[in-house]
This record gives sequence, C-alpha cells and structure tokens, in this order.
Amino acid sequence: MFLAKLAVRRPVLTTMMIMLFVVVGFRGYRDLAQELMPEIEFPFVMIQTIYPGAGPKEVESQITQRIEDEVFSVSNLERMQSRSSENLSFIFLEFELGADEDLKAIEVKDKIERIRAELPDDAEPPAVFKFNPTDEPIMQLAVSSPRSLEETYRIADEKIKDQLAKIEGVSSVDIVGGREREIRVALDRYALRAYGLSVADVLMAVTAENVDFPVGRIISTQNELSLRLQAKYANLDQIRDVLVPTPHGTQVYVRDVAEVIDTYAEPRTQARYAGREAVSLEIQKKSEGNTVAISANIQKEVAALQEILPSDIKIETVQDSAEYIVDSVRDATTSILLGILLTAGLLWLFLHDIRATFIASISIPAAIIGTFMPMMFAGFTLNVISLMGLGVSVGVLVANAIVVLESISLHIARGEPADEAAINGTTRVAIAVIASTATNLVVFTPIAFMQGIIGQFFKQFGLTVVFATLFSLFMCFTLVPMLAAAFFRQGGKKHELGAVKKFGDAWDKGYASLAGEYKRSIAWSLRHRWVIVLTAVVAFFGGVMLFGFVGSELFPQSDQNVVSVSVKLPAGTSLRKSDEVFQEIDKRMTEQFGQYIEAGLQSIGGTTRGVEEGNIVFKLIDSSERDLSAKQIVDRARPYLAGIPAAEISVGLSTHGPGQGLQVQVIGEDLAKINDYAEQLMAQMRQVDGLVDIRSDYVTGKPELTFVPDREQMAAYGVNTAMVGQVLRLAFEGEVKTRYKESDEEYDIRVQLQQDQRRVASDFEEMFLRIGDDYIPLSQLGDFSFSTAETEINRKNKRRMVTVNANVGSGTLGDRQSALETLIAKNIDIEPGYLLHFAGQSEFMAETFQYIFEALILAIILTYMVLAAVLESFIHPITIMLTLPLGLIGVSLALFLSGISLNMMSLMAVVMLVGIVVNNAILILDRVTQFRLEGLAVREALVEAAGERLRPIIMMNSAIAISLTPQIMGSGAEFRAAIAMVTIGGVLVSTFFTLYLIPCVYTAFDRFAKPPRARDM
Repeated sequence: MFLAKLAVRRPVLTTMMIMLFVVVGFRGYRDLAQELMPEIEFPFVMIQTIYPGAGPKEVESQITQRIEDEVFSVSNLERMQSRSSENLSFIFLEFELGADEDLKAIEVKDKIERIRAELPDDAEPPAVFKFNPTDEPIMQLAVSSPRSLEETYRIADEKIKDQLAKIEGVSSVDIVGGREREIRVALDRYALRAYGLSVADVLMAVTAENVDFPVGRIISTQNELSLRLQAKYANLDQIRDVLVPTPHGTQVYVRDVAEVIDTYAEPRTQARYAGREAVSLEIQKKSEGNTVAISANIQKEVAALQEILPSDIKIETVQDSAEYIVDSVRDATTSILLGILLTAGLLWLFLHDIRATFIASISIPAAIIGTFMPMMFAGFTLNVISLMGLGVSVGVLVANAIVVLESISLHIARGEPADEAAINGTTRVAIAVIASTATNLVVFTPIAFMQGIIGQFFKQFGLTVVFATLFSLFMCFTLVPMLAAAFFRQGGKKHELGAVKKFGDAWDKGYASLAGEYKRSIAWSLRHRWVIVLTAVVAFFGGVMLFGFVGSELFPQSDQNVVSVSVKLPAGTSLRKSDEVFQEIDKRMTEQFGQYIEAGLQSIGGTTRGVEEGNIVFKLIDSSERDLSAKQIVDRARPYLAGIPAAEISVGLSTHGPGQGLQVQVIGEDLAKINDYAEQLMAQMRQVDGLVDIRSDYVTGKPELTFVPDREQMAAYGVNTAMVGQVLRLAFEGEVKTRYKESDEEYDIRVQLQQDQRRVASDFEEMFLRIGDDYIPLSQLGDFSFSTAETEINRKNKRRMVTVNANVGSGTLGDRQSALETLIAKNIDIEPGYLLHFAGQSEFMAETFQYIFEALILAIILTYMVLAAVLESFIHPITIMLTLPLGLIGVSLALFLSGISLNMMSLMAVVMLVGIVVNNAILILDRVTQFRLEGLAVREALVEAAGERLRPIIMMNSAIAISLTPQIMGSGAEFRAAIAMVTIGGVLVSTFFTLYLIPCVYTAFDRFAKPPRARDM
C-alpha cells in the first residue's frame, strides 16, 4: 500500500503534510460563520402594490388580477398566489428550483411595465423583489420609557433605528407600535362650501407652494452661478398663510377653511412590552449576513446608544436568534468532543493499551479538523446540520482506524517488526477499508445533491460527511500506520500497570470465551441456516409493522425558549378593543405561567395586517431552569385562553406564529361554494383528535357603508364615477402629496376633512360635491346601503382560494392528515372544478419524503455497484446488502421506544445506514475471501473469518453508537436526536443479525458466484 509505505518510511514528510491540513482546518473553523440552519435559496419573487383607500375587491379587480394575467406567462413559474387586502396587493411567484431569481425578477418587472398604464393612477408603482418565506427577524427589541408614546417613537425612529440600520449585514429595521408625526390640514367642509372650494383645491394649493428645485444657471465669462427656487415650508404658519383661489376670482387663506395641526398619523399598529406601551424594532438580516456576528454588533450598538440616550429610555432584547444558534453550535461541538472522549474510552476498554487508544483517538480530531478546510472553501457555515454531519462522522472515522489498528496488532503479535507490521497490516485490510469508505461516499454524495429545497437543506450535511470520510481514509493510511510503527517498536509490550494488566487479562479472557461461543454458534447456524433466515424474516416484518405506531412530521419541534400566541379578532374591531383583548391574554399567560416567562411583547397590526390581528411573543427562561418544556406550556395554554370571546387564538412555538400546522387550501371559482367547502372541512377537522386552533382565513363581517352611483343622474350633472370616488377618498382617507421638513427630517402633510366631520355614517351620507358653481348632496347621485365586506381575498393560480388551518396539539402531522383524508373521502363530495389541496408543511413533507426515498434508492444502487467493483462479484454484493432490511428493524425499534417521529431528520438517518450497516458484512466477506484463497473450505472460512472479525465489528459499531449518544442532549438536540437514535438503533440491531445471517446467506449464494482469485494491492 503506497500511502502506508510512504507514511512509515517518510514520517517527517507525512507529519508536515498532516500538520498543514490541521493548521488550515483550524483557520477554516475560525472563519466559518455560525447559523442555526444552512442558508436556503428560494426562487421566489413578490410583487407589492399599494393602492391607497381601496378595499379588497377593488384591489383585486384593479391591481391583482391585471398583474396576475400578465406575469402568469413568465417561464419556469410553478405556482402563483396572491392576497388582496385593504390598500395592498401581494402576489407571490414561486419558480422552479434552480431558476435564477434575479433574472426572474427582471422578467416580472418587464411584464408589469407593459401594463403600468392600465393600473389606477393613484396606485403606487408595483414593487418587485426577491422573497424568502423562511425569513424572520433575527432580533426583536423593545424600546420603552415613561415619556409619551409619541416621544418614544420619535427617539426610536430617529435615534435608534437609523443607527441599527447602518450595521453591516442588516437588511431592514421595521418599527411596530408608536405614533408617527404628521402635519394634518383638517378641512371644514362647511367653510369650503361657503367659499365655493373643494378638498382638491386646497390640496393643490398646499402642494404647489411647497417646492424646492433648481431653475437653471447664469454663465458669465469668469464663473457660473446656479439658480434655485427655494420655497419649502419653514413653519406651520406658512402653511396656514397659503392662499387658495376660489371660483369667484378671490383668494382665501388655508386657515380660513382648515385647521393646520402638528399631530400624529392615525395609529395602525401598537406594541406593549412587559405590560407597558412600547415600540418594537424588528431587525432583518441580508441573506448573506452572519446572524451571530450581526447580533453581536447590534448588542454593541445598543450598549453604545444606551450611553448617549436619555437614562429613562430602555432598549431591551425580546428575541435574539443568535442566542439559540450559539447554544446549539456550542452543544453540537461539545457533543462531538464528548463523542470522541467516549470513543477513546471504549477503545481503551477493548484494547487496554494506551498507545493503541491514543493512535485511534488522535486520528479522529485530526480528520475532523482537516474537514473544516474544504468546508471553508465550499462556503459552508457552522450550523446544526453541518455539525450533525461531523457528529455522525465520529463513529465512522474511528471505525476505519479500528480495522487498521486491529490488523496491525495481529501482525505485531505474530512477531513482525513494527515497521513491517504497520505496512502489512494496513495493506491486508485496505480493500475492506476502501470498500466501506466507498459505500459511505456513494451514500452521502446523493444526499448532498438531492432535488428540491431538501437538497439545499442537506447539501452541507452530505458533503461534510464526504469530506470527513475522505480525511478519515487518508489518516487511516498515513497517520495510523506511522504512529503504530513509532509506538510499537518495543515488540508490542503494553507497559500496563498491575491493576490495568489484571483488568486486561480478565477482559481478554472474557472476550476469548465470547469469541469461542460465537464461533460455535456460527457453526450451528450454518447447519440450521433456515432457522436463522426465518428468524430474520419474522423480525423484519415485525419491525415493518412497528412503523405503523410511529407518526410522521416534517421537522422535530424545538424548544427555543419562545412561545407565540397569534390572535385574530372580528373584522372591524378597533385598535383600542384589540389592545384590551391582547392585554387580557398577556394577563392570563402571566397568571398561569409567570414563573417561566421573562416578558411578553405584544404586536398589533402592521404593514400586512389590520388592527384586528397580531401576536404576542413570550420570552421564556432558559429550558434548563424550567420543569415544563415550551411544548408543554403551549398545550396547557390553549384551553386556558379558549374562553376569550370572539377571538381566534393560536398558540405555538415559532417566534412569528405557530408552526407544525395542517393547512388545506380550498380552490375554485365560486367563492360561496369555496367557503361552503371550507365550513365542511372545518367540521371534519373538529372530529380529528389532536387538531386544535381550527380556523379559516376567509373573514367577512367588516361593516361597510356602500355608495352605489346612479350613472344616469351623474351624467346629467356632468360627472363620472372616478371623479366622485376621488373626491370622496380625498375627504375621508385624505392624501399626502407633499412633506414638511424640519431639522433634516421630513413629515407627511395630509389634507382631509376634520375628524369630527368623518366620525359617523351620516357624515358620509351628507357629503356635498362641488359641480361647477353648485354643491350637490351625494344622496342625489346614488344610493347608500350597509353591508359586510371581505377583509382579504386570496387566490392561487388565478383562482379564488380559502385556506383552512389547524395546529397539531397532540400526535404528529402525518397521523392527523391521514385521519382527516379518510373523513374527507367519506363525508365531503367535491364538485369538478374544485380542489382540496394539502399545502404548507404537508406539501413540503410529501415532496421532502419523495426526494429522500429517491436518494435512498440511488444510494442502494450505487452501493451495489461499488461492492460489485471492489469484490469483483455480482452475487456477493447482494449477500452484503441483505443487511439493509435488518437495519430497518433497529430503526423502527428506536423510533417506537424513543417516541421520535418519522421526520426529515430520521429519514435521512435511514439513508445514512445504507453506507454504515454494510461495513460489517464487508469485513467478514473480505476475510472469507482471503481464507478461501489460502485453501480453506467455505464453511470453515466463514467460521474463522466471523470469529476473527468479531472484535473489530463489536468495536466499530459500539464506537458508532457511543459517539452518537451525546448528540441526544443539549440545545438543538431535537434535530440531532432524530438522526442519532435511528443510527444507533439501526447499527446495533443490524450488527447482531449480520453476525449470523450473512454467513448463512453466503453459503446459499456462493454456489452462483465465481471462485475468488487473488488481487494485487
């Protein structure tokens, strides 16, 4: 073996090469960013259009549908969803994975530009930008003080927000709560009528007088002088003194028809922290930003701001993603180190030789540290997934070292010189080591390149294991034989102390007895092989049946020390009433779980939701200090909050709303039928045990006073509907056409009717419109009626859609979905043209499981091909791969006993087992081949080979199991435990069955195989 010879004959060169890898690896570890999960690129584009004063139906017809019709033809578009609400249109475009979202965003912009003239003039130009549905603020801050809320908002907006937005990596800082300063020109409609003016006349005059722009230049022979018209308002009196021309040829001051007020915009959001009014800052990072580094810089900036801000201004951290990331990465790293230590202890237990233990143990960290080098070059981060790959690798890494060390020890025991024993021992097992390493590579490489979002998610996991495995192979063929040759030069003496020697002798005696019994049992098994085969078959089907008691879900739920309560009140609920309900929820949660809660942040309203919606994020004390998990708090909180009248309350673990939910989309054309199906669906959901917080996103009931124009009457007066609508919107919604500047800050100037003239429905009915020189009552131009209106209209692929949501209170998502599907098939008759579609996590879970099963099949095929190439046989690779179903027995037992669901992580462990469980059979059959070449009969070769390989097999699989044990504990353990438990169960159970089944199957299949022949190394 060339590498072994080089390492033993040239130890200095080998040491320098290994040190180079280690040094660069340390550099890579230091430079790798820390994140909770790998960054996933979603080819999503969002279109946002603001249409001031428009209701959901108007937004749908005038904005959403027109844009949908145009962009639906963009290539590679998979699905399109839209939401039309008051003043806002959102359209979400999802493209095929791999599509360049930058190019798609450009295509979408070009499409929209073609129809820009068809959109309403008073609608803002549609904004097109890339969108990641998993993006959440990395940090939430609460700013509070005993000052007025307006003053607190001003300080947060002008002093804090701007400073935080400058931090490298910060994408945006959004403010929730507080009140924003606004200059309001509050018109008196009776004064307007007296002077013959309209709202538009005043708006035009106020806007025209507030200008500042260059008007040219004067060029002389020697110099050049720029000219500027500077007429921006310097104070509010200048606004009051603006002259407005009347139709009668006179002019009146703005102060004669309006009151100019320095006030605040009508509040549409509100925030409370720890029960007191506050301002919330939600900080979003750029996609390439380092969460931990950004968080640290934010905390430094906050500390600096606290030094210069007034002492009564408090900035408190409500939620910081970096805390959980740091804890998870630290615990994952600690688990790896513990795994290495436990593995070293296990090796010493078997070898009771500190030298051999040191050799095997040093190869593990050397391989892991070297792995950080390609991780750095590949642009990976230190996250739960990549560190899980390293954690899984520990047992695999030591397995190769054990096999090589065991072989070298046998050669030394035969009296060979240390140098020759190191080379010969490594060469003897090289085929087996290469074969087992190759199977790992062909398993984890498909994992790294799976399709779909899941492929991006596990790319770092798969390639990290590949990198670690390659470094392990390199260390086994260089570092291990080099150290063995150096440490065993004294004839193999172990230099054991008396107590250690006694323990070693007792252990060896016990193992020799075990090996003897095993060889005798193998001989019996070969004589009664159908008993062994039948036992394995029965155990396999029993394991498969056990899967029926294991639920399925997408992700294991994690405790991030946060509980979120989402609240939706009836449409039309005022901000004040919403605030009262939110305070009641906060009070109840504090009364019931106060000992676990640090503080709660209430957020009501916002850019994308009305004042009847919001959420409360409760920051919990650390999980190590609680006797209840976050999940238990969630389960107990649901019934406690259920008694709040008229409130749809949903409780979960996510920082921005509950997760792990069941989501069903009802799609069709007729909204009445869609809603009827949604009601039937909710009735069926209520019959499924474990489904809670059942709700529909179809909400009506917002009171609406509607004006229906009489077009013939309007034509008689010479006006059209658009003109009337514009006048009404100016009067009641108001309009901002210009801004007031003060101390480098600008504030909106809003022109609208006085508040006391737009307070009740009769103010709308008694509105007068100026037509020519006359004022006509609005009632003469149409009819009024009271009705209820939709608050939001959702569409999917240009069809109407209603979504029904439910949280999974007990059980798993897969179980509850299966139960619901059964009830739907029995009790709901869906007409052609209508569709019930399981979306959200259900859809993603189905897609994810499909891709994982595809990776599993590919791994099995590639493993067979590698084994066939290495063993030069088409038959015995089948013999070896019969160990795969044996691993499923252990998988089902591990899931059933641990209570872990069949999820994305546990399924990934099943794929991993393809490359692990075959290693036992490879070791046995490789030695069988060698014995047969030496002249032994098949049965004798099997008994001898199984007995000789028993020790490394037990050591290998015990090392894998014990190295993964620490992964079950600590922050983020919910993700790691799923992989660790499945791997441990699969490895241990398959090992037991492999030791007996493989020799029996070998004798049955060998008659179809060609006799083994010698191979050159």
